Amino acid sequence: MADSEDWFTSVANQATMPYVAIQDDYTLITDLAADIKFEYGARLTPVARYFFHPGWLGQLAQQVAILLEPEWHWQLDDCTLRSQLFGHYEPNDSSSNKLDIRELLWTCFDDEQVWSVGIGKVFRGVNESQNLLDIVNQRDNLMWPSKDEKLGQPMFHYTHFANNSSFEIYLLPYFRPLTFMDGKSRLRPSIDISLINQFASSHGQRNLDWAGYWTRNWDNLELSLGYFNGTRRMPILEPVVTTSGLLLQPYYPQIRQWGLMAQFIERGWIWKLEGIYQQGWRENSDYWAFTGGFEYGWSYGFNLDYFLEYQYDQRSALDTVSQNDLFMGIRFNFNDIYNTELIWTVLQDLELKSQQRMSVKLSSKLYDATKATLGLHTFRGTDKQSIDYFLARDDFAEFKLEHYF
Repeated sequence: MADSEDWFTSVANQATMPYVAIQDDYTLITDLAADIKFEYGARLTPVARYFFHPGWLGQLAQQVAILLEPEWHWQLDDCTLRSQLFGHYEPNDSSSNKLDIRELLWTCFDDEQVWSVGIGKVFRGVNESQNLLDIVNQRDNLMWPSKDEKLGQPMFHYTHFANNSSFEIYLLPYFRPLTFMDGKSRLRPSIDISLINQFASSHGQRNLDWAGYWTRNWDNLELSLGYFNGTRRMPILEPVVTTSGLLLQPYYPQIRQWGLMAQFIERGWIWKLEGIYQQGWRENSDYWAFTGGFEYGWSYGFNLDYFLEYQYDQRSALDTVSQNDLFMGIRFNFNDIYNTELIWTVLQDLELKSQQRMSVKLSSKLYDATKATLGLHTFRGTDKQSIDYFLARDDFAEFKLEHYF
């Protein structure tokens, strides 16, 4: 049985689909014909969390969930069909149970172009801490604080390649609102959130959003410019008084966003920058934000990477976590047969000095098809004037066991 990372790398190379996030997995490959391949696999992940403090609403300290992610991949000549499902079951919180289509994407390609239609997942970014241009997909809020889990996005995608550059366009005919947790869940605001979404567009969820990107490579430098026009993925939570009390109602404005992304690689150094200018997030209001920094790696029988990034956002601490913050971290890979890895990260607020987020993760393979991860997440000194004050009681430890078959 081949290693999961090797297999997914080969699938990505076959599909040549830029910026599509592909998860680790194991697969069984069956040749149906000389030029047809069918590949499938799945990942089963039990997760257990323990929270160190009582929740705002008296939620349980223990949280147990099971994730199942089956995936199929068909290749016929110069076309592929990828399908990935996502199931989440949590016995003590039925609001978190879900079955979602992450991908159902038909892709065809040649030397100069790629086009895709269906439901897909797209990733765009170079930074470790946050990716400001990564706006095509809605994130899966129920899987927070994971940044990698996204909801499948209906799309048409076209890419043209020429002279070390590419041009991409996305047409996004249907929007998927953020799903919020109910009163039994942890990592949620202490005020209930309305199930009714409000939209600036008269078309609601069926507004036709679109995005375009131009990317160019020069030896060690990669530069990308982007534009997005449509429904803002993150809503504004507006307080409303109802017969049942105070609620927060999600409101999705129409925005225009210009973005820039750059990455420069020289020897062991990787310099990174992402910046955006967004119009329309509030009525007659705009802002700009950027995140930039570097990553440096050593290799002495083991691999050690250090990264440092600065986050700036014109908005206040009531609107964003990353208005003036420093992110730093270390990734230590023991370079052993178990692929043992330790990652430590911290996000330090430079204005509210006592406010800090910290994460430590230790992962290792137990068997060829099983990986274990132990993590610790803390939210220290969360200020009442900050948008993430609700996390003040949600420090937790997590154990995750991933089995591929």
